[in-house]
Amino acid sequence: MIEKGIIEGFNGSWSSGIAQLMIKKENQIVAVNCDNSPTVRALDGCFDVISAGHSVDMKNAIGREIFYSVDGIGILEGFTPVEEASEEIIKQYEDDKNGK
Repeated sequence: MIEKGIIEGFNGSWSSGIAQLMIKKENQIVAVNCDNSPTVRALDGCFDVISAGHSVDMKNAIGREIFYSVDGIGILEGFTPVEEASEEIIKQYEDDKNGK
């Protein structure tokens, strides 16, 4: 299922490998569990978030709208900035939203 929301933040630990992407969805903020390193690399590829000392600076990502999906236990599978979404992603989101 594809969902849509606005990035509000990111909490993660290099040592544990565990992270949460904070997403505003329908006037609430949800913490989407994710794998730290791949998520940071994906965020950097889209929004340039890696700064000096291999730290994460989310200023370029916060407020950006994304389509995203999670697996059966709620772990982030992937995301796409809305402005880069293909027609297929948009159609799947609309179908999922409308229960098709």
